[in-house]
Amino acid sequence: MKYCFINEKIYIVVLATSTMPQPIVELIDKKMVKIIELFSNNPDKEFYLRQVSKLMGISPATTYRILNQLLKREIIEQRVINRFKLYTLKNNEKAKQIAEIFSKKRNALEMFRELVSKMDSVEVVYLLDSKLGDNKANLLIIGRDIDPGELKRIIVKIKEDFDFTINHLTLTHEQYSNMLSMGLFPGRKIILYEKR
Repeated sequence: MKYCFINEKIYIVVLATSTMPQPIVELIDKKMVKIIELFSNNPDKEFYLRQVSKLMGISPATTYRILNQLLKREIIEQRVINRFKLYTLKNNEKAKQIAEIFSKKRNALEMFRELVSKMDSVEVVYLLDSKLGDNKANLLIIGRDIDPGELKRIIVKIKEDFDFTINHLTLTHEQYSNMLSMGLFPGRKIILYEKR
């Protein structure tokens, strides 16, 4: 189990593989959740206060208040350049735990893996090289007689629940081997799911 301190009133207890339950999200300040999600989905990116404010549609004063709370809790860090302040996700265990919980990509892909594992026809799913902060993933799905309707229902559910886009290509093992031998899938591939 992981324990994450969000604000004075809320402690979140989650299993490492769980997604962020909607009822818990509703208990937390929605503006704080939006800002935490921004940093969690862009862990290596730095933002100016006004950038955060504009991207999240939150007033600069409220953004300033939330950023200060996150600084005090050591979830984000601040870098000052001349008179400008840049904010980024802090590189510590507490920030990593919170980023895990709020990362749309991680949670969306975990949910996808869980749902696709129930499809007998899917044998392997590869995550093709994509940036962590993206709000989408490119997947290569290998198997026999994969039901396109069921796969579409899963992808639509992920889009609805996480506002996360999954682009996919479905192939048989033979098709995948042929395309691989032609060099059509260069770059890094991560096994997201493999039938045991």
